Amino acid sequence: MKKQILSTIFCIGIIICSCSSDDSPAPAPTGGETPTEETPTPPEVGLKFFGLNESSDFGVNIFKTSYGYISFELINGSNGAGTTGDSDIAIRKLTDKLEVIEENIMDTSSYDMLRKAIQIDEDTYILVGSRSVVDFFTSNFPIIQMVNGKGEVLKSTIIGGSAANTSNNGAINDVFLLNNEIYLAINFDGSQTTAIVLDMNLVEKWRNTFNSTRYSKIFADPTAVYFINNKLNPAASLYNTLILNKLNISDGTTVTSTEYENILGQFNSEFNINKINADNDYLYLAGQGGRPKLAENGQIPQGTLLKVNKTDGNEVARLTFDKYWYLSDIEFSGNDIIIGGWSNRSFIKIDKIDTEGNQIWTYEYNESQNDVVSDIILNDNGLTFIGSVQRQATGDRDIVAGILKSDGTLK
Repeated sequence: MKKQILSTIFCIGIIICSCSSDDSPAPAPTGGETPTEETPTPPEVGLKFFGLNESSDFGVNIFKTSYGYISFELINGSNGAGTTGDSDIAIRKLTDKLEVIEENIMDTSSYDMLRKAIQIDEDTYILVGSRSVVDFFTSNFPIIQMVNGKGEVLKSTIIGGSAANTSNNGAINDVFLLNNEIYLAINFDGSQTTAIVLDMNLVEKWRNTFNSTRYSKIFADPTAVYFINNKLNPAASLYNTLILNKLNISDGTTVTSTEYENILGQFNSEFNINKINADNDYLYLAGQGGRPKLAENGQIPQGTLLKVNKTDGNEVARLTFDKYWYLSDIEFSGNDIIIGGWSNRSFIKIDKIDTEGNQIWTYEYNESQNDVVSDIILNDNGLTFIGSVQRQATGDRDIVAGILKSDGTLK
């Protein structure tokens, strides 16, 4: 059964008005006068906001379709007062100007936590995360669901732990699709991460489990599977040693494991990766790491991007971004790179950079200093993003989506 979302959509535009001291028309400028500035054209689309009243709603992923876009969202979470909602998954079909065509909430009596969605085709999607029949905080089971564009479940399964960790408690943290095989990164309670491969019927083909590790991500190409996790540094009491595990694509056995140490300094954070992307020769690992010096606003991590060789795991370059708390996404735009995430001032930030990390343009949006972008997709003339903002008036979180032109300004 579908429930309709109470949507609140706002479009942010910039309108500049000029006033004259009398009603007479202004004289035309002569050669010795400064011409009057033209009024900027407001954005055609602007920003769009969606969500339920008195709840926390998060945009997770957005995809291009023939009719515009489709977004997957986690809605009805805890509100600003700390009240816990049902935690549902919402699916929203949008025009190419981000106007709502259709809204559906997946019909479930349990508490779902959506970590990631991927697109198989325009009407088939894979959703991963966790499910609890009690609340957010107890008995979370890793779950994968194959759904259509209305949120109707086609297939689903809950995945249990290994013999070393028989508990099902945990979550599927990442998913990647390649050649009709589904690659999953699962975090089980008790510091265990697991790489698992399923066929399109959600039947397991192989798994590889890593004990005493956390925070996993996964990526695959035709030659290998790349599984990221991290391990505890007892001296720092932080999971700040990052590990790249290169796995055999046919059976999941470990081929190589390469470790990368975090930056240690005035603020030591855990070394986490939020997104893996790749070209033919290199992996690009985007996330957060430590700071050698405190940020201008205190003790926070900094955005970190590692470039590593696919063949041997050697670190080729490490870019750090002082103006970011963490990076949540990385995409390639020709010879340049698009990064986005949470700024060091806790607002939405997206940058286009060159391969050396030099900024080409930047886009920022700040409503309450608790705003973040979670997913970026490229289009013909720019990009589309989705995330969430905290509303100043109520403290609730709403989903935000926007389109940027090729110069980084709002469409």
